[in-house]
Order: sequence, then C-alpha cells, then structure tokens
Amino acid sequence: MIERPGTWGEVTNGTTLLSPTQAPLVISNTAVSPKTGRLWYQATNANGRTFTIQPKDPATPVVLLEMTPEEGVLIAKGGLNAHHLIDMEREARMAERAKRWKVPAVPTKGKGALNRIKDHLSWYHGTYTTDIRTLRQALDAHTEMHDEGAIGGVFMDKPHTHKEA
Repeated sequence: MIERPGTWGEVTNGTTLLSPTQAPLVISNTAVSPKTGRLWYQATNANGRTFTIQPKDPATPVVLLEMTPEEGVLIAKGGLNAHHLIDMEREARMAERAKRWKVPAVPTKGKGALNRIKDHLSWYHGTYTTDIRTLRQALDAHTEMHDEGAIGGVFMDKPHTHKEA
C-alpha cells in the first residue's frame, strides 16, 4: 500500500485510511446525520471489528492508503477474474508491432509446404494445427489470422510480417 496525505473530504465508502494508531481502516459505510447534515463513517479494522467515526471537518488531514498498481492487478485478476488492461493494449497494437519483424514468406506449394505452414502457425501464431489436413485449410487459416477485419482481429503470439515470395 502507498500512504498519501489526504483530507476527510476525500473519504467515501471503500476508502482505506490509517487510524491514529497507524492501523489500516476501511470505510465500509457512510451516512449523513439528519440533524447536523454532517457525514458519519462506519469503519472496519483488520480484525473485522466495526465501529463508528464521528463527523470530521472535510479539510481535516488524514493519511489515505492506496494500492500499488501490482496490488490492483492481483486483486482484479484473483478476486474479480478480470483481464489486465495491458493485454487489451497489446492486442490493439499487434498490427503495428508486426511490421517490425520480417519472417519468410508462407509456402503455397511444393513438398513439405503443409508441414512448414503448420509449423509457422504453431510457432508464430500460437495455435494448434491438428485439425488442419490440407494446404488450402492452412493457407485460409493463416490469411484470417493476419486479417485486421476478422473477428478478434490479428491473431498471433509473435508479431510478424512476411517477406515477399
């Protein structure tokens, strides 16, 4: 966790802060007093004990705890089963990155062409080729994997562009 100075005006449900005894507290609920119009806080400590914090002036300083980016990723992936945004960014930039790596042209005929293209699909595109039986199937699959307009866009583990035959 990262400690940062803040004010009680920033504290809302889900905020984590340091108590005067340096223990972390999570604000689990807030409520406005009907009499005074001031905000009361319900906090929970690490032992699960819940207690009430009296209203504070919004400008009163408090130490807020924020998670590091690494902690955020762990919580999102583990607790929420979320995908990391960098994975989406990687996919969005795939076509541009592919221009930086040149690989041999895909074989379209000849002895061993089917095995060579299946090796290519396996190595560069990261896909299984056990269902591919003909060179035509392999070429069609390969063309689709390089098609930016196809469902899912460009599909490859190792971005690349083919040299002309």
